[in-house]
Amino acid sequence: MREREGPMEQPIARKEIVTDTYFGTTIADPYRWMEDWKGEELKNNNWKRN
Repeated sequence: MREREGPMEQPIARKEIVTDTYFGTTIADPYRWMEDWKGEELKNNNWKRN
């Protein structure tokens, strides 16, 4: 196996803010879209590899 030259380039995850309110506290989750493992965007990227 060959050694890599330099660090591996990581994909940058897109952010899509989704908010929920629990007992009066609002929580923002910018990566909620990643919960859909069958979604086309995750299938077409290298997220699972990392």
